[in-house]
Amino acid sequence: MQSSQEKDNQPINSTVNKQQSSIRNAMYKSIYNNDIEQIKRITRLFDFDPHEEISSPGNKWCPIHYSCYLNKPQSLEYFIALSYRKYKNNFQDIINIQTKDGYTPVMIVALSNSIQSLQILFKYGGIDFSQKFDKNKTIFELIQKYSNDQFKEQFNILYAKNNCVEILPINSLDLEKFPALETLMDQENMQKELNISQKKQLKELLLNGQRNPCCICLSELGYIKYTICCGQPMHESCKPTEKQKCPLCSRQAFQLISEILYPERALIL
Repeated sequence: MQSSQEKDNQPINSTVNKQQSSIRNAMYKSIYNNDIEQIKRITRLFDFDPHEEISSPGNKWCPIHYSCYLNKPQSLEYFIALSYRKYKNNFQDIINIQTKDGYTPVMIVALSNSIQSLQILFKYGGIDFSQKFDKNKTIFELIQKYSNDQFKEQFNILYAKNNCVEILPINSLDLEKFPALETLMDQENMQKELNISQKKQLKELLLNGQRNPCCICLSELGYIKYTICCGQPMHESCKPTEKQKCPLCSRQAFQLISEILYPERALIL
C-alpha cells in the first residue's frame, strides 16, 4: 500500500478504476442511501479513493460526482475531506475532476439544482470556474440554461460573496479539522503498528489456510461468498431473502461479495 505522501505526489488528471464491480456498486448504493458509516467502511477496507470511477466504465463518474448529483451533502463533505487528506497537493484537480462529458462537480450540482451540495463546494473551495465543457462552454452558460431560479439566486449570492474569483481559494482551515480526518489518520497509524509477528501470522493464514464453511449451513461445499459488512462466509443460496439486515451483525446494506475482507474469519490453519 502506498503512503499518503507518495499518493499526494501523483498527478491526477481523471478518474481511476481499480475496484471490482461489486465494490463500486456497493459504494454507489451507500452514497444513494446516504449511509456514511458504510461509505467509511468501504473506503477503509478497499483503500477507496474519492476520484475512483464507480459508473459504467468510461463514463468517469466518481463518488464526488454522484454525491453532487444525488444531493448528498454529508457524503460529498466526507469525500472532499478525504481528497484533501490523501491528496492535499492535488486537491484542486480532484474538486474539479471531469466526467466523460466534461462535467465538473459544480457543473453537476447546477444540472441537478442541488443547493446543499453547492454550499458544501463553496465552503471548502478549490472550484475552478473557468473549466470548460461541450465545446468551450462554462459553468455560467450551463446555469443560465439548465438551473432553476432558486439555484441561480443561491449561486449568485455565494459567487459574489467570494468576490467573483476565477478560482475559489481552498479552505484549508476547515478541511484540516474535519472530524473524519482523525479517523482516517488513526487507521493509518493502526496499520503501521502491526508488528512483524502479526504480519507473519497473516501471511501463513493466506498461504496455507483452509476456508471456513458457510456460517448458515456449515457446509464447505459449493461457491462460498462473504458478507460485505462483517466478512463471514455464506452461500448465496443460504442468504436470508427476507432480511435487509445482516443476520450476523445486524448492519444495513447486507450483501455477499467474492472478496475476502477478513482473512481470520474466512480461513483457518
